[in-house]
Amino acid sequence: MNTPRAAYILLLGGIFLSARLAAGAPLTFPAATPISAGNVIFREQPSVNEYSQDKETDKALNVLAYGATHDLAFFLEEYPIQYQQEKSLGVLRHSFGPSDTQSLARYTFWQKDGIGETQRWALIGGEILPTGSFNQSDRYGPLPRRIQPGTGNWAEKGGLAYIQQTLGREVDFYANYVHYDPGGGYQFGDQYTLDGGYQRRLLPVPLPYEGIPLAELFTGVESNFYAYMNDAQAGAALPTTGLTLWQVDPLLRVVGYNWGLSLVGEIPILQHNYGSEQPLKDSTLMLVYRQAFYTYHHW
Repeated sequence: MNTPRAAYILLLGGIFLSARLAAGAPLTFPAATPISAGNVIFREQPSVNEYSQDKETDKALNVLAYGATHDLAFFLEEYPIQYQQEKSLGVLRHSFGPSDTQSLARYTFWQKDGIGETQRWALIGGEILPTGSFNQSDRYGPLPRRIQPGTGNWAEKGGLAYIQQTLGREVDFYANYVHYDPGGGYQFGDQYTLDGGYQRRLLPVPLPYEGIPLAELFTGVESNFYAYMNDAQAGAALPTTGLTLWQVDPLLRVVGYNWGLSLVGEIPILQHNYGSEQPLKDSTLMLVYRQAFYTYHHW
């Protein structure tokens, strides 16, 4: 490869990766979203979730991310709108309100860049704040804790993320653990999560020799494994709570220079609950809109 051609590819790769680091990201695990220093990313993720026992959850996740430095990023995640209905003891119960808030930091401790490619390993940690309501009631009395919009529990969250991006594909991995502290006489069970994803550009192929395309079309699949341990009440474990779930998430994305629009379906493959208080999941349909802003302000 001659030197001018190599220089051009390197420059083009830098431009495209800058755009994709601002707009491209895993969809079902936002904390692994790539973000450069000085960038602010806002994501809106409305979803409809169907479960057994007549349970339905309609909610919209808001994610705000800020790249403080080349290696350090901060995330805020909350469901400001969340509606739940679930049959409890033969009666259909409803709740509505904002969820708890996740405040996370991600530090990239290893990075390797090449021509049109980047790889990163990062540590993620933070706190889940009990900002959601957990004492709602209806004509039948107080709602069960798992139907409440919030948990009433502070929680600590930690994890590890891997991101690989090229001009034509993206690979993501995320493992995390959540521990809930008791609050209000109730303690939610610990949670273990493994997430992975692969995305590939469909159009345009090949990339234009000059300039940046108005938009790119990607397809891919993500996968999530969740293990929810038993809840506890008054210090005693509740054997009818807890769940393990493995789901696969086909997706379609349109990505512009600083925006993205995606459609994701979540399909359960294997799941097991430990009692009637934990409904089984049927399906989820999620729309994701992402907008990035460059602020020129970073540490």
